[in-house]
Amino acid sequence: MALFIGYVGTGACYGHDLGARWPHRVHNGTSVYSPPIGDAEPAPARLDVRSAKEHIENIRAVLDPAISDLAALFGITRQAIYKWINGTSSPEEENLQRVVELSTLADRFKAENVGRADQLLKLRIFSGQSLLDLVRQGAWTEQHTLLLIAEANAMRESYQRSGAVGSTTRPSEDWKSSVSIPAAPDLG
Repeated sequence: MALFIGYVGTGACYGHDLGARWPHRVHNGTSVYSPPIGDAEPAPARLDVRSAKEHIENIRAVLDPAISDLAALFGITRQAIYKWINGTSSPEEENLQRVVELSTLADRFKAENVGRADQLLKLRIFSGQSLLDLVRQGAWTEQHTLLLIAEANAMRESYQRSGAVGSTTRPSEDWKSSVSIPAAPDLG
């Protein structure tokens, strides 16, 4: 009995060995069937078949990093990033892996409704390093993501408890030094 290892869908079968040929034929988020191994139950899995360009668009839409930050992260020029965005070139394998990781992080932030993700990327809360630093080094883990999501939720809750949300108080000018600090007497 032959064992087929691959992906089966309505009207199509794609083997793992033909991986480079089939992703453009599958829509992102398509459930795929993984054949059982031994006594294990088959489990549908979500297959991410977005192109590098789509991953970059996702990163920019959710995380909003500066192009120069992305260029530094991947060790390339800003022009190369623009080529990825335009779809005229694709990242090399190592950089593609980082793009997918960052896009996965963006997916998690979006699912958790994390706001101000651009600021979270640069927080140096991991032993003096930011999330961008960790991704650059290949040291980013799911734990880092969970910590940032928890931090974002705590910041949101703190802001909501502060009463600033929905406040009808008008801004004042008493913060200006000319208003809050009396002028020195004229010594002239």
